[in-house]
Amino acid sequence: MPDDINLNPGAGAFEARFYPTEGEFVFVGEVVSIKDPDSVWDYLVVPATTYAVFDVDHKIDQGPQFAEINEWLAANETEYKRFEWDADGKVTKTAFVLCVYDHKEKFGKEQIMEMWIPLIKIDN
Repeated sequence: MPDDINLNPGAGAFEARFYPTEGEFVFVGEVVSIKDPDSVWDYLVVPATTYAVFDVDHKIDQGPQFAEINEWLAANETEYKRFEWDADGKVTKTAFVLCVYDHKEKFGKEQIMEMWIPLIKIDN
């Protein structure tokens, strides 16, 4: 997300990132409470599930931060598996993440993005 973006305080800007084998698909938007049937916009209704939430600091190198997230996922793979979704039929069903900008004004003030990773608890 560009540094010069100005979101309304408290506005929730999201990226839904999907990682199918054929590339990456990204949907970007804001949270809305009503779908406009005459709109040219696509709407996604994000599934209700458990999310692991990580802060990603855009002021420093993100590579090590993503490595820590991947380490956490690997360390917890016997307890949780990645939730897969097809974005309401718009992409091939695959793992995805939600990148949340300016949640509680974290991005605007501190350049902190929240990464939400959807998970399913594994019954042992």
